[in-house]
Amino acid sequence: MPFVDGADLATILSRDTNLPVTRALRIARGIVSGLVAAHQAGVVHRDLKPDNVFLCARDDGSMLVKLVDFGISKLDKSTLSERLTRRGTVLGSAYY
Repeated sequence: MPFVDGADLATILSRDTNLPVTRALRIARGIVSGLVAAHQAGVVHRDLKPDNVFLCARDDGSMLVKLVDFGISKLDKSTLSERLTRRGTVLGSAYY
């Protein structure tokens, strides 16, 4: 696992409760882009929350949004995940 210098979205939101709209939209686009890439690879995150969205600076100073903690993710064709997920089962952070 690479070391990434930055902060998770939960920490940023606890400091800056009012993000500028342009910054919030950049973060949202990054989240959606990461989810699209995961879904195209057949992976469903299943624990998306501000703690699992990591923001870091690129070398050019722009912001990079990374989705982290795929520990309970589900692969579309995995028989293992079918056994782990049953009706009424809660995984991840139920609050989100």
